[in-house]
Amino acid sequence: MSDLTLVEQLPEKFFDETSASYLATLESAFYDKRLSGTSSSVSNYEQKLKLWFGTEYALPVASGSAAILLALYACGVQKGDKVVVSALAPIPSLLPILQLGAEPLFVDVEIGSFRFDIEDLKKAIELKPKALLAVALWGYPVLTRELIDLLANNEISLLEDSAHAHGSIELGKFSGTVGSIGCFSTHDNKLLSTGEGGFVLTNTADLYERMKTYSHLGYCRGDEMGFNFKLGAPQALLGQDRLTRLGNQVAARKKVADAFLAQLSLPAIVAPIEFEATSHPNFYNLGFFIKAERACAANFISYCHERGMPSNAIKYNIKPSYAYPLFSNYLRLCKNAESMAYNITSIPCLPELTDPQISAASELFNKAVSKFL
Repeated sequence: MSDLTLVEQLPEKFFDETSASYLATLESAFYDKRLSGTSSSVSNYEQKLKLWFGTEYALPVASGSAAILLALYACGVQKGDKVVVSALAPIPSLLPILQLGAEPLFVDVEIGSFRFDIEDLKKAIELKPKALLAVALWGYPVLTRELIDLLANNEISLLEDSAHAHGSIELGKFSGTVGSIGCFSTHDNKLLSTGEGGFVLTNTADLYERMKTYSHLGYCRGDEMGFNFKLGAPQALLGQDRLTRLGNQVAARKKVADAFLAQLSLPAIVAPIEFEATSHPNFYNLGFFIKAERACAANFISYCHERGMPSNAIKYNIKPSYAYPLFSNYLRLCKNAESMAYNITSIPCLPELTDPQISAASELFNKAVSKFL
């Protein structure tokens, strides 16, 4: 059987067409000169986010990184404090920890999933971390009831990095609404995109006020630290418009993922990423763990990637978080993360994928399975 290359590479991101109503509203905002982060357009976006996710408070901000930094700050994380993160956490999730002078405390994952290894987490808790940042990588849920109870019993703040997880379900609730604060990105690659941007969700008034004050330069009173992390009105208007279609996009991605799973040859050695029974991913990506020797997995992943099925594992050079030079001083060996990092891959599940594209990509995947695994 000869090598197969897709005629057209699978797209890596979805562009949600803007509606005529958005363009008309944007024109009105320009006319009335209401473009700053204090515009009523931003306040309206805040209200729409609260309603969609079902939280008491929402705060649009300039980026997902700003969202995480604000969450850490609001929970009292300071220089020298430790913040628990998965040893598979991506760089954008980790940089805000360093920005505050805190230290990432890497904890292992369960093999075959992105959930924390509870036994390793118990050991890490002995080091008295201030907070835990749970990263829903590729939109996959990572929370368990045992983890939540363990953090509560040790008075450790639970923060959620839901940058990939708009519409994902964690234990029956939207990702980003289970912990003290949920952090989201609305970068161009995300399910809800404003080009650049992000937002935070919380049900606690004090946390909301602390984050809002910090993101508005401390209101320039001169008695409190702050930065300008506000989101502009054009991005807020775009977010409002696209938020109305977020639910449909999540449903469409599930349909695409189901179509892939129906056509892929999945021997026991190729396992879909696991999650809790009461949780569901939004299929930002469809993820797999390859239970094979690292070289075999690398050949499989590269073969598909080079022939038109892009893998985030290659695009973002995924490795254990402490293997990046910037975080090497925080090395804490995590054997499951070591196994997972080089043996996971992804398939994009964009709503625009056609049946012929899904079939062709599935054929490529199946050929790679038979060739390398």
